[in-house]
Amino acid sequence: MRKYMLLAALVAMVCPARSFARDAQVWVTEQVEGAVSKDATVKFEEEERIGDSVSDLYYHHTDVGIAYKVGYGFSVAANIRNVFEVKGSTWQHEIRPHANITYATTLLGFSVSDRSRFEYRDRETKDGFRYRNLLTLSVPQAWSVLGFRPYVANEWFV
Repeated sequence: MRKYMLLAALVAMVCPARSFARDAQVWVTEQVEGAVSKDATVKFEEEERIGDSVSDLYYHHTDVGIAYKVGYGFSVAANIRNVFEVKGSTWQHEIRPHANITYATTLLGFSVSDRSRFEYRDRETKDGFRYRNLLTLSVPQAWSVLGFRPYVANEWFV
């Protein structure tokens, strides 16, 4: 247990924290998911972002989808995301259907997942495709009775 805490402290010291200049923000994500069969789950997610020193809502999305385990650590998912975001002084609406392919495994006791997301951005101004890749590494066991499991993740956008 101590070696995992030491590892987390080392990662926190090596990876510089970034923040918005002179702007405190709160990002809240609520997510509910449940199994519909042995290999399929449905998910519902809401996210709100409040900025300008925690005084103005500037982003909101709702995401609904279904995922299916195909075997050998792979799963596929189909989702649709409805996004509202302030650009300048007006709210912009965007619809993002997306497909995900995820590989999850364990490596030296750590949970590792690699998600590839292919999304179409149906925006009011300009439509287009985007690729996103999320790599996540989680510690092997929970650190408290509440199930706290620290992780490190990075997402690339192309």
